[in-house]
Amino acid sequence: MLIDFTVENFRSVKNEQTLSMVATNLKRHPDNLFSTEREKNISLLKTAVVYGANASGKSNVIKAMKTLREFVIKSTDLKLSENIPYYEPHKLDKRSAERPTRFEMEFVAQDKIRYKYSVVFNKREIEREELVFY
Repeated sequence: MLIDFTVENFRSVKNEQTLSMVATNLKRHPDNLFSTEREKNISLLKTAVVYGANASGKSNVIKAMKTLREFVIKSTDLKLSENIPYYEPHKLDKRSAERPTRFEMEFVAQDKIRYKYSVVFNKREIEREELVFY
C-alpha cells in the first residue's frame, strides 16, 4: 500500500511535490482508514482525491507514478549508449532543463515490509538509485 510518492523536475512539476496517503487525525471517514500489521503507528488512507486548478500539474503527478512503474519494469531494456526515454524535465526554466528528475515512493509491500525506493536520473544516466526497507 502506498504511503507517499514524491516527484521533482518532471514535466510541469518543477519543485518537489509529494502525494501522501498518511491520514490526519480527523475521524470523519473511518471506513477509509487502515493500518498494516507492522506499521500500527501510521494510519493510511484507502483512497484519496487529487484536486486543483486547471493546468496545475495534477495529471503530471499521476503520470510520474506511471512513468516510475514503467521505468522499473523496463529498466533492463535500456542501453548505455541511448538516452533515458523517461527523462522529461520541467522546460520552462533553463536550469531545470539540465537538472535531474527524482522519483521517490514509500510503500508497504505484500510481504508486509515497509520500503522506500528512490531514483534520480538525467538524460544520459541514473545518478542515484536506492531501496531501503524498515
